[in-house]
Amino acid sequence: MRYRIVKEENLLTGRIVYYIEQKRTSWFGLSEWSRDIRGIEGIQGPSVCSLTLSGIKHKLNEIRWGGNMIKTEIIQTDDKK
Repeated sequence: MRYRIVKEENLLTGRIVYYIEQKRTSWFGLSEWSRDIRGIEGIQGPSVCSLTLSGIKHKLNEIRWGGNMIKTEIIQTDDKK
């Protein structure tokens, strides 16, 4: 799979958002870029975005090389022994 970072700027508000897009190939052999990367475990929504370039680069590295996108820990329990 191939990924790329896309910068999207709203010219009216000046807001900049960075997105990760995934290259997909159809059975016709045509390729297209899509923001829908739900096939990866731990990604809840259809797209991954960030307001900073460093933030989106970190997320892209986690998607490429990380494995587990969700960290779980027990904060408190009322079990008695």
